[in-house]
Amino acid sequence: MGHLGSVVGDGLAVRAHAGEEVRLLLLTHGDYDHAGSAAYLCDRYGSEIAVHRDDAERVRTADWSSGMKPRPDKFGLVNRVVSRFIKPGPFDAFEPGISVEDGQPLAGYGLDATILHLPGHTRGSIGVLIGDGDIFCGDLMDSMGKPSLARLRSLDVRTVYPGHVKPFLFERVRGVHPPR
Repeated sequence: MGHLGSVVGDGLAVRAHAGEEVRLLLLTHGDYDHAGSAAYLCDRYGSEIAVHRDDAERVRTADWSSGMKPRPDKFGLVNRVVSRFIKPGPFDAFEPGISVEDGQPLAGYGLDATILHLPGHTRGSIGVLIGDGDIFCGDLMDSMGKPSLARLRSLDVRTVYPGHVKPFLFERVRGVHPPR
């Protein structure tokens, strides 16, 4: 388990020690850096793992390239060349227990939130829109397609919580046009 997995695991351990049940591990997409510790955390806490069906094969096979376009929109020539030599770290494959779909509410897990299918970074990328307008979106802002960005613009999104950078107000990107 990598450093981030340790941090997440430690945070979950504190909640479990306090008597809180960890019922759901919700993956925003099936990349190894977001799903790589999910099998461990599921085993440790007895949680179910949820992922969109379009990324399920990626986590079943631990194949981070499964379902990716041959030439992803976000990568320029330099990134495509470098990516041939840099490979992801270890990844424990697993069978997701739950397949989430667009519009699915998470009230059954105690959350005032809804799943949004927002393909772009991967075919199964999702966002979790919280009732107050905040969205947790993994790597969505990294390579979002025009339809997904247009959809977010049509919603009352307030703050974006991406996977690798600090949260920011969505109004900062409302006028930005994603790559073609």
